[in-house]
Amino acid sequence: GITYADARTSITCHTITGFVTHPVTAGLSSIGVDFQLPITTLAPSLDLTTGSGEDNVLSALGIPGTRAVFLSDTSQWSDEEAGSDRPITFGDNQLLLDNIVGYVPEPSAILLFASGLAVVARRRVERGN
Repeated sequence: GITYADARTSITCHTITGFVTHPVTAGLSSIGVDFQLPITTLAPSLDLTTGSGEDNVLSALGIPGTRAVFLSDTSQWSDEEAGSDRPITFGDNQLLLDNIVGYVPEPSAILLFASGLAVVARRRVERGN
């Protein structure tokens, strides 16, 4: 239910201010991305932004028992000297990271970075007594 665009929609940084109510977006007013590839989100997954086009940068997987967050740009978690126009200190970028880590907790969290894309996932394992 989630795919990434083949090419980014803008050449420069972008600020997102509209979010769907969800644990990942709790307390967010704005986040910034710089090298994003927009996400297309289809059911059962959930688009966590209210805008369209280049605002589609954040989604959550909607499969029961699995917690996964898809983000189209990880440069927003870099430090100010790393070259991103929207680093970790911009807007609520750090809060977003904190929310994702809280939503997809350790020790079974997996954080994958590939070509600037991030996927954070946790699969709940049901155990018998």
